[in-house]
Amino acid sequence: MRNRANVLSFTLAIHMVSVLFACTSGHSMAAALAVDPNDPPPGLTTEASFRLPAGVVEVDDIVYGYGDGVPLSMNVIRPKIPPPGRIPALVWIHGGGWHAGNRYSGRFESAYMAQRGYFCVSIDYRLSQDFVWPAQIHDCKAAVRYLRANAAKYGIDPKSIGVWGDSAGGHLAALLGTTGDIKELEGAGGHGDKSSKVQAVCDWYGPTNIALMQEQGSDLSPDDPFSAPALLFGSGGLKRHSAAIRQADPCTHVSQSSAPFLVIHGDADTSVPLAQSKLLVNSLQALGKEAELVVLPGAVHGDSAFHSARVMNKCASFFDKHLKLQTPSAKDIGTPASTSKGYTK
Repeated sequence: MRNRANVLSFTLAIHMVSVLFACTSGHSMAAALAVDPNDPPPGLTTEASFRLPAGVVEVDDIVYGYGDGVPLSMNVIRPKIPPPGRIPALVWIHGGGWHAGNRYSGRFESAYMAQRGYFCVSIDYRLSQDFVWPAQIHDCKAAVRYLRANAAKYGIDPKSIGVWGDSAGGHLAALLGTTGDIKELEGAGGHGDKSSKVQAVCDWYGPTNIALMQEQGSDLSPDDPFSAPALLFGSGGLKRHSAAIRQADPCTHVSQSSAPFLVIHGDADTSVPLAQSKLLVNSLQALGKEAELVVLPGAVHGDSAFHSARVMNKCASFFDKHLKLQTPSAKDIGTPASTSKGYTK
């Protein structure tokens, strides 16, 4: 099974996500963010030739929890000299169709935001070739709880934790922003006394309704037994797992307690159609929640345009707005704010 999964095209695997039976289709107002294809990355080299920029430090292989006895690790990139007081934290969740990828793919994004004063982590989570749903969201929630439990150690503001990710990682980020403290999705990865709520979500082209993807123009086949969702939910075909698929859909859980969202998608994405992001944004906006959809004209799935200065600055401004300025109540974060400062290794 593992060998068959590993030979899947990375492009195929990275896209497919949750199923939405609760969301309805519609046409949300979306901003178009024009991206010049010659626009350079914002001061950093991209992942293929990544070099850690000055002013930040990296600490790798920090175990944040356990899933079925498997240690779960994160990579930390933070300011070398932290700003005064507690600083916000950001969790990057990698794509890869839930069966591929690792924490190192988030070093570019983490370094960029660490330069802006964020404590950034990029996490591994259990992959579907060995662990089916809901192991993946259990692990992501464990990472958030770990950061909140160790806020004093790392100088983190426990009131200000954001999350972002691409494709499958975007799906998991969106779930963190809509599921709050839903008990059945928490898992037993550690620090169960802390909250897994997040205060802001940036979702890059994560799907939201696998049942509608082909109808909306996806070139992926939901009938392929080795497709990303088939591997995520296990054997027996997707129809057999309809309840689990519904549970995995961010829109199933949209409520008044959902976090603010920034969703970015390319209108030339044939793997995860733009309509998938519209479903989530429409559902949030229908409840009066803050949700902005930004469309990148001509961008395909995993396009380099997502690493342009314009896009990265848009993400940074969104997180600055919601994580650097707000002071939510204790009930919104599930744990009291702490007052100590500084970093320890």
